[in-house]
Amino acid sequence: MNAVLEVRDLSKQFVKDDLGIIALRELSLEIEEGDFVTVLGRSGCGKSTS
Repeated sequence: MNAVLEVRDLSKQFVKDDLGIIALRELSLEIEEGDFVTVLGRSGCGKSTS
């Protein structure tokens, strides 16, 4: 199957209350058609960071 979404070495950092928070560090993944994917993490860890 072909990947419908492919991510390589993605990193994301943001600032919360004057602290640098690393939400993602060098994330790589491939999602194929029909895959079920979810994002888990504690409150404030950056799940909805854009």
